[in-house]
Amino acid sequence: MSERLKFRGRLEELKLAARDLRLRMDGLREGIRDLLDPFEPHERIKADVAAAQAVEYASLQVRLKEVLAEIEAVERALGRS
Repeated sequence: MSERLKFRGRLEELKLAARDLRLRMDGLREGIRDLLDPFEPHERIKADVAAAQAVEYASLQVRLKEVLAEIEAVERALGRS
């Protein structure tokens, strides 16, 4: 298998990973927003759940940035910058 084909395969894997991360982040963002309902009394807000979801969101965001950087690197290697 040629190096170019390997890079193209890796690029597609990375794009799928980025899509998956974004979908997971979308769900978490919506969940966090629902938990932090501005019309809910403060004492009924599930802040611990919102905080846990925010930490998970931040972790996914770090990974997404890593994946996007890898995508850029592979695209540069393929001459697609």
